[in-house]
Amino acid sequence: DHAQATSELDRLYVEQQQWAALDELLAETASASTDVRAREAIVVRRAALATDRLGRPEAALELLEGLVSSPTCPEPVVGLLEQIGQHDGLRVRTARLLEPVYERTGSWSALLSSLETQRAAEGPIERAELIGRVATVAEERLGDLPTAYRAWCELFLADPNDSAPRQAVPRLAARLGQWQPAIDAWRTAASATTDLRLAADLWGDLAGWYEAQGAVADAVAAWRAQLNAAADDPEVQRHAGAELARLLEAGGDWRGLRDALRTASAWSATGTQRRDLLVRVAELEENRLAEPTSAIATWRDVLSESPDDLTGLVALERLLLGQRLHADVVDVFRRRIDSARSPSEAVEYLRRLS
Repeated sequence: DHAQATSELDRLYVEQQQWAALDELLAETASASTDVRAREAIVVRRAALATDRLGRPEAALELLEGLVSSPTCPEPVVGLLEQIGQHDGLRVRTARLLEPVYERTGSWSALLSSLETQRAAEGPIERAELIGRVATVAEERLGDLPTAYRAWCELFLADPNDSAPRQAVPRLAARLGQWQPAIDAWRTAASATTDLRLAADLWGDLAGWYEAQGAVADAVAAWRAQLNAAADDPEVQRHAGAELARLLEAGGDWRGLRDALRTASAWSATGTQRRDLLVRVAELEENRLAEPTSAIATWRDVLSESPDDLTGLVALERLLLGQRLHADVVDVFRRRIDSARSPSEAVEYLRRLS
């Protein structure tokens, strides 16, 4: 009968290695069959024939495309697709077909490889989505933290405003104890972006990371970079200025501290805050920098904010007398007379003034 004749032809074609004729026979047999599983088995056999004997991997891929999503997908299909995927021109196409299969079967290492293959060939939007999936699969399914870390760093650089990598990168850096990739990514993004608010945030992150690692000089540089990036933001100026001053004071960089405090005074929210910062500047100039002339100028700034400031008047009097600037002391004495707290104090300064 027909089935027996077909079987005999099949055997003869195999024996005589007439692969093209065998493929035609199998195609005719599949078309005539009403048994779904039998048809699928024939398709798999034709795909293997096209791959192994006819040198037509693309034709094999086309045959298998319809079987991958089938709930009755024959087991050899995955192996054949993986074999076809070894051909350079078919890697990405095969990877796309295998992705849902691997996910459905929990083949996470294979899925990770499939995603990596695809992302190299996609546009920016699709690539970012694939990188995110690589990071998630690597961390949550495989526990492969280094691969997840690299993927999150790459995703962050693709979109530094994305909150997911902004949170994931430092989390994995801390778990792995490897901060340099995160630092490199943040520095690259902060230096490249035209979004000054974003740049300021990133420099602030970097300053904190540097200090936690004991890299104080780098932390100082990062706080200064934040101040430059947010030149018109009073809140950032006050916060970054205070952090910068703290590090400079701890490191004994008195000149740098003086400059930082002066800058911070310009952004003070209140006159009292400005006065307190200027007092620190004046004390630094007198006691740490040995610059009495500068200290005198700063105490004058303090008194311009608060003309009756007793601390300022006393300090200015002392410095002016020390520099033998007697003519300038006269103004201080007049202010002391006007602000005297008792008649005897006023009399004493009248005597000294005379």
